[in-house]
Amino acid sequence: MCFFLVAGDGPKKSRVKDVIDRINLPDRFNYLGYVQEIHQFYSKLDCLVIPSLWEPMGMVVIEAQMAGVPVIASDIDTFKELITDGYNGILFESKNVQDLVNKIELLLKDRDLQKKIIHNAYETSHHFDILKYLPKLEQLYSNLKGS
Repeated sequence: MCFFLVAGDGPKKSRVKDVIDRINLPDRFNYLGYVQEIHQFYSKLDCLVIPSLWEPMGMVVIEAQMAGVPVIASDIDTFKELITDGYNGILFESKNVQDLVNKIELLLKDRDLQKKIIHNAYETSHHFDILKYLPKLEQLYSNLKGS
């Protein structure tokens, strides 16, 4: 059985809450709103679903991957830059609810796929570690300054 934690806050908050109420499965859905302690949130998840239609960077993908949470995300360009489908996450066709359902079922049933994605995601997410990124950025600025 799946249990859904719905996190986030914004202009469509009331619409999301209305949909959850309409589904009428209060024992399966919990709307959390804005989550302050994101690492505690990630520790409660078997997977993170990100159905965004637009994202500027996709930090939530990287954060979840670093926390060891497999990510299922819409196939928008931002996420395709961060996720190799089936390797370090799973992509579903944006706005295709049945494809999303199929991908969630696949991940929940296939423990080997889960382990593979968690391992590979953890490895690839560290390319975005700020402590690794800053020296590269400083080198770039230094090279530009010297030009």
